[in-house]
Amino acid sequence: MEVADYYDRLVGKYSGDSVKACGWLSKSTQELRYEILSLVGDLRGSSLLDVGCGLGGFWQYLQDEDLPCHYTGIDVSRAMVKAAREHHPGVTFIASDWREYSVSDPLDFLVASGALSFHYEPVDNLFVVRAFLDYFFPMIRKGMAFNLLSTKAPNEYRSDRSRFRYFVPEEVLALCLDYTPYVSLRHDYLPNDFTVFLHK
Repeated sequence: MEVADYYDRLVGKYSGDSVKACGWLSKSTQELRYEILSLVGDLRGSSLLDVGCGLGGFWQYLQDEDLPCHYTGIDVSRAMVKAAREHHPGVTFIASDWREYSVSDPLDFLVASGALSFHYEPVDNLFVVRAFLDYFFPMIRKGMAFNLLSTKAPNEYRSDRSRFRYFVPEEVLALCLDYTPYVSLRHDYLPNDFTVFLHK
């Protein structure tokens, strides 16, 4: 799979640099995204699925911010998951495509940072978001948050457009309202992406 291959190569190339290995531009923007995602709800003691967990950066952020939870991370890149397990022994990291992952019990929360931005299929952007919500929203008891690259970003903030998807925020918001009336959108923390929150 192209996505897994891309991130497997990054991990091999930047094994000592978690930011570059995950394809992020900087540690500060990565942690700002984590901060926004953590606002999805009261995570302490809750079950949480991190889709596209990379090297476990969000789990580390939660520890640093004293937000202990029952965490599970999944990532399509086996190299990412292997490295995450090495960096964070005892934490549950699973190598899986999100479209093939299943849970036996509903989860309290789900977060996904960058998991939908890779341009890996010749399908329209809203189809990808709808497929993601169709699959995961029924599994969630309380809420979910995910970020996307924004078409509102100034050109100088747009990275490789052939590799990454850019989403129209208004279209994503309207789509999410088909699933629940309890939706909010943050487009005020970085110029090139936005985060959507859905609650039950």
